[in-house]
Amino acid sequence: MSYGSKRWFPYTSDKGIVYGKLADESNVEIVVPATDSLVVPAGTESLPPSINPRMTYWKADDQTTKSIPIMTRATFDLLTEGNVYSFAGIGDESAEPKSFTLIRKVPERGKRKPVQVDTGKLDGDQP
Repeated sequence: MSYGSKRWFPYTSDKGIVYGKLADESNVEIVVPATDSLVVPAGTESLPPSINPRMTYWKADDQTTKSIPIMTRATFDLLTEGNVYSFAGIGDESAEPKSFTLIRKVPERGKRKPVQVDTGKLDGDQP
C-alpha cells in the first residue's frame, strides 16, 4: 500500500547523527503523521550503506503487507509488536481505512567494517 511518492526524511541514527533517508512518503507519514512537516537540513548526508535503518513490518487481514522505516529511536521504542493500527485510506489504492498488525520490528544495525587482518592460512600467495 505505497503510493509511489517518495521524499527525503531526516533519519536520526542510534548515535544521534542526522542523515537523509529516501522513503515512501505515505507509509512513513501513516506511522508518524508529524513527519509530514519534517525536512532534511541543507547539506545533510544520505544514510550510509554501512547502516541498515530500523524497520517495521505490517500485515492486514487481507494479507496486504507493508515495510516502513522508522526515523527516530524514540518512535521505534513506542511501537509494540502485535498491536493493531488503523491507517486511513489514501490515494487510489484503497479509499477505506485498513487495520494493520505490527508483526516485526528490526532495530538499526551497522554492517561490519572492513579490517586489515589475514587469517594466516596458506592460500598460495605467500612464499
